[in-house]
Amino acid sequence: MKEMVIGLDQSYTDTGLCIAIDGIPKYAESVSFDGADDKSDKRSKLSERLRLIIDKFKGKYIITIVLEAVRLFSGSQPHISTSYIFSTCAMIGMFVDIANEYGVDIYWVETRSWKKHVLGSSKPSGRKLKGVKDPKKVDSVLYACSIGFKDKIAYKVERGKNKGQIRYNDNIADAICIAIAGFSKKIRKNLKNF
Repeated sequence: MKEMVIGLDQSYTDTGLCIAIDGIPKYAESVSFDGADDKSDKRSKLSERLRLIIDKFKGKYIITIVLEAVRLFSGSQPHISTSYIFSTCAMIGMFVDIANEYGVDIYWVETRSWKKHVLGSSKPSGRKLKGVKDPKKVDSVLYACSIGFKDKIAYKVERGKNKGQIRYNDNIADAICIAIAGFSKKIRKNLKNF
């Protein structure tokens, strides 16, 4: 039976999701939190989407969920707020509970590991792309575009001073890379005992 990895770049702003089969990304999206009142409601929406995907493919593939590892530091800032840690761990706990409920394996991959594995380096290349604010995200966006996902990650700003400009959803781009990296048994770490 073929292996299917559900790669997730989890965030309460929007969560990138990618389905890859035997190392090849087949589908990617951003899970919408439109209408969600709070973080608990956002987790419910994400849980519902993940359950729908697993229900659709269980029995057809060996399903694995792969997340991006939680960082306890950010660039030059040595401190991440306690509220961020709690809310992120609540989301990860929800993913682990769903994995246990469905009997699927769940892993996470470190940011540097998936970048090196998929993009060739964990360091930003220095390339620029109009529509991507964070220079650390350009490489994953360009990679996702190069393998046919530009239509999924590019969008036009619909209001405000930037109306009409093209932007890129880097959470979807990162989820694509995370899904690919999820097939590497060397870099994925089991979350079974979370």
